[in-house]
Amino acid sequence: FYPGTDTGQFDVESRAAYTQDSWAVSRNFTVNVGLRLESFEYFTAAGKSFIDAAGIAPRLGFVWDVSGTGRSKLYGSAGRYYLPYQTMASANYASSRLTAVDIYFLEGGVNPDGSPEGLGPLIIGSVLEDGEVHEPQEIAADTIKPTSQREFILGFEQLLGSNWTIGIRGVARQYESVIEDVGIDQGLWEAYGVACLDPQNLECGPVFRIANPGDGFEGWFDLDDDGELDPITLTAEQLGYPDPTRD
Repeated sequence: FYPGTDTGQFDVESRAAYTQDSWAVSRNFTVNVGLRLESFEYFTAAGKSFIDAAGIAPRLGFVWDVSGTGRSKLYGSAGRYYLPYQTMASANYASSRLTAVDIYFLEGGVNPDGSPEGLGPLIIGSVLEDGEVHEPQEIAADTIKPTSQREFILGFEQLLGSNWTIGIRGVARQYESVIEDVGIDQGLWEAYGVACLDPQNLECGPVFRIANPGDGFEGWFDLDDDGELDPITLTAEQLGYPDPTRD
């Protein structure tokens, strides 16, 4: 049973600047060059920045009039593209969220509407979010790379008669980095021996942070439970997440 509420106003600032030039190398061959600068910044309900990521995205392309008559062209491009992180992250991690969870033993079966026929003893009852706006150090890694992917395109078009064009195009995209919310429990257990985060211990956790899965993590966690956040460094191997892939 998960009752919860989200309140607060969340701001996201996205900025971009772009420049492009086309160079006619010859009458039949043109090269296009571009450069795009992008930045994304996300704020908590208290107005504090918890993600501030930026990057440079170069682009290069060409168009070749193969026949020299304007009836066919071979074209291609290569470049990097940045994608914003979901704004739902602000509601999930940077709001004044109040969330509680109660887990019971099931008694009997499950009704057609999905509800249980009966509830047994309470197994776990805990408050996951207490309604307070988290500090940025409790939400995300100190340094985050924006989500980016490489894109390669190669195509050919041919004019048939005066009204029809046929063509073929291939597109390949591969992730360079991804922003996601990930559990850092395993890393905290392996690197710092945080007892309650032992995978065999279900008394506390999980601990989520927004980071780049597949990379290491630099951020903050209260290691000695004294109410003060401590700096932590976790390797990609300690966290246990593979590199993100898209093929």
